[in-house]
Amino acid sequence: MNTRIRGRVWKFGDDVDTDVMAPWNTISAPWEERRESVLHIRPEFASQVEPGDLIVAGRNWGCGSSREHAPENLQLLGVGAVVAESFGRIYFRNCIAIAFPNLVCPGIAAACQEGEELSLIHISEPTRLGMLSRMPSSA
Repeated sequence: MNTRIRGRVWKFGDDVDTDVMAPWNTISAPWEERRESVLHIRPEFASQVEPGDLIVAGRNWGCGSSREHAPENLQLLGVGAVVAESFGRIYFRNCIAIAFPNLVCPGIAAACQEGEELSLIHISEPTRLGMLSRMPSSA
């Protein structure tokens, strides 16, 4: 099954850490209370992001602590996906755990402009485990 994700681009730079996606003082707050603090480095983001909008970022998106709320907050805001030059390892793993699309795409930050519309097609193919054979040992 193929899925199309289409939305407005919100650009962010390098090294955006999980602390700005899920500030420590909001972790235990209900969603309605923590919503406005998500990505507070762009004060308008939480109130203006629309379902399906895409975050395009530079290197090391999601660096920092292992806050599971970071990708969850973006998903709750309706962000369709994050496309970045690279990701923090633990953040990326947390995204996999909640099925939140994050794509590594070198050069994406220079290729996209703030506010333009971007469309992604996610292609899902069944994974098949083929026959494994052992290579003969060399003498």
